[in-house]
Amino acid sequence: MSADFKTNYFDATQSSNLEEMLNQKIELSDEEYQRARSCIDFLIKNYISKNLVVIFFAVLCILAYLIAGQAPYVVASDLINRVMRNSIMVLALIIPIMTGMGLNFGIVVGAMSAQAALIFITHWRLTGMAGILVALLICTVISVVCGYLLGRLFNKTRG
Repeated sequence: MSADFKTNYFDATQSSNLEEMLNQKIELSDEEYQRARSCIDFLIKNYISKNLVVIFFAVLCILAYLIAGQAPYVVASDLINRVMRNSIMVLALIIPIMTGMGLNFGIVVGAMSAQAALIFITHWRLTGMAGILVALLICTVISVVCGYLLGRLFNKTRG
């Protein structure tokens, strides 16, 4: 929604209120300048510096999208596929960690379980919610079995 009384802000044939306002030279008092400077410093200190990696990654993704020239639906479809696949991987990592296996072994067992589940559902050509649920079920079973067997092994080799 636009509240410009002259024209729409995106109409390049004539100037809008927004364009005229942005083109005006604004004289700030020292107090207003200091207030603006403190707001900018606050944003940089509390938002940008704490989220620099995320901001850099977002800019990099946008640039890659523009350079690739892919259609938006292709990118959205790919994004949904990757988010679902990575969600299954993360869920597979939780089970070994929760059983006390530790990060070094838990991540490997969880990742291998998730990859095995993804291989099965890809081979069976399962898609949609059915594919997700089957992958979660297979991944859970493999993670529990491998976690149990590794736990028994580690208990036997404990010195």
